[in-house]
Amino acid sequence: MTTPTGSYAATQPSVFDESVLAKLGLISVQKTIERDHPENNRWTSSFQIGNEEYVVQGFAADFGRPRGIDNDIYMALQTLYVGAGCPPDGVVSVTPYELIRMVHCTPSAALYERTRLSLMRLWRVGFVVHRATLKEGSPWREYLSKTVDLLSLEKSLFGLDVESAVLMPHKEIVVTFSEPVRKSLMAGYTHHLDWEVFKLITHPTGRAIHRILSAHRPSSDELEVRLSDWAAQCGILSDRPSKVLQTLAQAHTELVKVGYLESVTVTGRGKHQSITYVYKAPEEDGPRADPALVALLTDLEVPKKAAQGHVLKYGPLVEQAAALARKQIAQQAGTSRPVRKPGGLVVSMLKEPERYEFAVEPEVTVASTAVRAQAASEVTAAAEREFEQSKAALAQADFEEQWDRTHKSIRMMAGRHLSPRGWETLERDCRAGVISALEVSEELARRPGIVEKREYLSQWEPVHQPYLLSN
Repeated sequence: MTTPTGSYAATQPSVFDESVLAKLGLISVQKTIERDHPENNRWTSSFQIGNEEYVVQGFAADFGRPRGIDNDIYMALQTLYVGAGCPPDGVVSVTPYELIRMVHCTPSAALYERTRLSLMRLWRVGFVVHRATLKEGSPWREYLSKTVDLLSLEKSLFGLDVESAVLMPHKEIVVTFSEPVRKSLMAGYTHHLDWEVFKLITHPTGRAIHRILSAHRPSSDELEVRLSDWAAQCGILSDRPSKVLQTLAQAHTELVKVGYLESVTVTGRGKHQSITYVYKAPEEDGPRADPALVALLTDLEVPKKAAQGHVLKYGPLVEQAAALARKQIAQQAGTSRPVRKPGGLVVSMLKEPERYEFAVEPEVTVASTAVRAQAASEVTAAAEREFEQSKAALAQADFEEQWDRTHKSIRMMAGRHLSPRGWETLERDCRAGVISALEVSEELARRPGIVEKREYLSQWEPVHQPYLLSN
């Protein structure tokens, strides 16, 4: 048994996934599945991708078929297991806090509950692989036409009432992978997803489609599939082509945007439609932008390709500009003039640094780097002092006044990511002093990404709303 260190999730170079499971369509890419849907508890999938044929029968208990974020949770568990060297007993332990952080989410009470439900679905699902295209020597060969499962959980950790137990953030969950999964992972039948790409995909459906496309990636970097087969592979529970394409649309856009796919083309009509995926070819030899600096810009909503160009052009200045941009965003968050285009702000800082008091020469030398670092430090410190002064003044106001002075900027940053009922709960809490409006404003300003904002705001949504499974 092994327990991951807290830093492992933040430094992992790859996301590992068992190759066969990714192709079985067991975990639906859908974010939600209606409880009374006939295929929520029992289903049979039959499909062909390229020359590979699959027939899988699945059955789930009262928690229903795995879906949406369950893909993230299961890949995180596999990554921990592989990262620990694949212990022969198939056991890995992790705290709920670490598990949630691995899927780059911010822990909250609501998210712990959704993680519990995800684990229950993964635990309770069973399946039979009647037909599959397997590599020579694959351990799955001995489990064809046999009932198997994904994993089991140590019941004692949940107490007697397993179904209604509450996950404690720092209490270990002990997971044991099933025999076929454990044997396949130990034998190295995995594919890995590039962490630098994977972490840029913000939606669960996008990450799930990325997982499947990675498992099926051909040497030609072009994959053509019939829409009906792809729907079955992805676990999309609809035979309406328009509904299938609607489910896939956002993932397609995002996978092209982050540079994993070159293009997605849909041809044909009705049920005879097909999809052609063209994968992005590996980068050619030459200057390569520092991924860490690229991430600083993409986090501020700069498109990845543009961010790579800026990093190659401006180098170390990117880190300074990103830090200063974040300070300005936070400083203006509680005012009538919040920053609406973070990407435009940071690019402006890079192109015209003299306007922001940290002008530099184009040549990069040890001396000039030191001067830039000192200048950036002084500017950042000044911005921090100014922000702290304005924050201190607002903090002196009562909770009602804080809300009145900040609710417009909170509404702007929250956008459509908070339902009307959630907004009412948030306003009530802020006016009552359960939480200060200033704190809410600061937290939203620190979370530029859509997913990060939604995760934070989800604590004010009614508990029964499955946020992560329906965003």
